[in-house]
Formats: sequence, C-alpha cells, structure tokens
Amino acid sequence: MLNNYLRFVVSSKDDNKSRLATAPYWKKILSHSEKISVIDSVGVEYNYSKFEKYLFNTCGSSILTYLLTHSAKELENELFSRGIKLNQHQQMLVNNYLEDCDFYIIE
Repeated sequence: MLNNYLRFVVSSKDDNKSRLATAPYWKKILSHSEKISVIDSVGVEYNYSKFEKYLFNTCGSSILTYLLTHSAKELENELFSRGIKLNQHQQMLVNNYLEDCDFYIIE
C-alpha cells in the first residue's frame, strides 16, 4: 500500500517529480514487503434500501418536479416510450421485491 502512496527519492534538479529515482533504501524496504489489497470485494450488497437512498437523494427533486407537472402514468409512459431497460441488478431487485426478498449479494 505504501508503494502506491509514498516514495522516497534521490535529490535532483529535474522539475518532473515522476522521473526522480527512488531512494535505494526505499527500494530495499519495498523488495522485502508483500503487496496487500486494502479493498476486500467479497460481494456488493444491492438492496431496496440502497436503491431508495440513491433514487431519492440523487434524483428526488427531479422526480418531484416531473410529478408536480405530470401524472405518474405519464412518467411511466415516458419511461417505456424511451425504451429504458433495467440492468441485471435492477431486474433482480424487482424479482426479489416481488418475492418479498429485501437483498441479494452480487458475487
């Protein structure tokens, strides 16, 4: 992790910092270390609660504006007429919601 964010270099008059040579002692330290990942991606939880949070926090004011000037049926018709499709995760969310399942894990 340090290798990606911290580097000790040898002094130089070169203005381009990316061309500076890495200090020999730092190379030695890095050569004896193992790389580890700070991100563990065992699966992403995708649930109705996260969907609603995104929908209302990100799109809420736009949806409200549309619904104050049009009917819900007009919104539905507009979405279908534009050919908007659900992605795999959204379709799974719909299926799970209809089956009364609140979440699933994406592997």
